[in-house]
Amino acid sequence: MTAIDQAATVPEVDRNLAFLTYALLFFSIFFAGVPALIAVAIAYARRKEADPFVRGHHSFQIWIFWVGFTLALFAGAAGLSAVMMAAGEAIRQASAENWQGWRALRVADIVGPATLTFGALFVVLAVCAAVWLATTSIYGFVRLASLRPMRQTRR
Repeated sequence: MTAIDQAATVPEVDRNLAFLTYALLFFSIFFAGVPALIAVAIAYARRKEADPFVRGHHSFQIWIFWVGFTLALFAGAAGLSAVMMAAGEAIRQASAENWQGWRALRVADIVGPATLTFGALFVVLAVCAAVWLATTSIYGFVRLASLRPMRQTRR
């Protein structure tokens, strides 16, 4: 079956929705992940009814979402931990008897090695999530545009 024959068998609406879903996954990097929620809803809704060619792309899009979500969740937990550690140290120093006001607090007194570690972990995981979403959505978009199926291993 040639690419032209395969294109004639793939319903255009399903293919366009798959393109839209890849685009939403890509742009979710810039909009705090909200477009990714729309993308995964489309992929879940259309996966059962689409033909096998597009169904493979929808399954891949769902996988992209869940891996990106997990990375972002861990990044958020690390970032929140860093902020809470810094806030806790600032409150601890503010409650000390010899406290001389907020201006007396220095960043070096508040931010310790653990806070820096969790802050760095936040940055690394957030960058990994962004790179994951960008590269996999572009990869899937290109494969869909060139009428190549998305093959995944059986679960």
